[in-house]
Amino acid sequence: MPIKMREIKKFISEYFHFSARQTSGFLVLTLFMLVSVIAFLVYDNVSVNQPQISSKEQKKLDSLLLVINSDIPKTQDSSFAKKPESIEHQKITFFTFDPNTANVGDLMALGLNQKLVERIIKYREKGGKFHKKEDFKKIYGLKETEYQKLAPYISIENKNQKPIEYPKPAPKLAENKPEIKQTDLNLADSTQFEKVYGIGPTLAQRIVKYRNKLGGFVAMKQLSEVWGLDSVVIKELNARFFISEKYSPKKININTAAFDELKQHPYIGYKLAKLILNYRKQHSNYLNLSDLLQIKAISEVEYNKMLPYITIEP
Repeated sequence: MPIKMREIKKFISEYFHFSARQTSGFLVLTLFMLVSVIAFLVYDNVSVNQPQISSKEQKKLDSLLLVINSDIPKTQDSSFAKKPESIEHQKITFFTFDPNTANVGDLMALGLNQKLVERIIKYREKGGKFHKKEDFKKIYGLKETEYQKLAPYISIENKNQKPIEYPKPAPKLAENKPEIKQTDLNLADSTQFEKVYGIGPTLAQRIVKYRNKLGGFVAMKQLSEVWGLDSVVIKELNARFFISEKYSPKKININTAAFDELKQHPYIGYKLAKLILNYRKQHSNYLNLSDLLQIKAISEVEYNKMLPYITIEP
């Protein structure tokens, strides 16, 4: 026969000398403790029977979760499995390529990002074809700056197109140009110089005047020293004039020449004229032209320029 709650309360009240209110509180507290103990025993039993996972197995599970949660698109080419970081830091190499046949690795090496490469591959798999290099810039997401960098390296092969045959140029007939009759540069007058295109009366007179100051031209390159003659005019002068191999310019005797005569020459001038005269006063007449090199202020270049125009002969 089951024990009634009233009898339990009476027993507790008489045994502990509790009031009715204390007895009710004692029963509630006892019930709460009993439920807590049962819950603890149940939880402990479940945790003891739960299988333990090793750290190695846990790492495998973590890796599996990363693969499951990864948003890397699946494709037939394993190159897409690369992390974006490795693609971004990949060294860009430019080379000739055909966008109709280039593989994933080639496209990535050219600096295209993963999404663009995927679009190109999908476009080709669906039957798309690039007929000319301009078609390549129609790929969605390709920047104009990227296309401009790649455009010089795009080479699309058209197997159906026949090579263009250009007509061979007709052989050129030999032109009978009239031969230009050359004139001696040191004998020509200003009228003959004026016949050269680009030379007027002023330039013609300037050439004659410079020739007289020098004592005559000994080399065609001396024409470049005439102020106002450009390279085109000098080329024409070289074609129309020559210097005779037998020509001997006017020379200055450095043992007898006065200061004014020396300084008037374009290759001597005021400074070198002073040096030449001072040396002559200190050492008497020059025995050899090479004695001028004893004057430290006269360079070998200046000496070689003067040489055709000086002498020590009486």
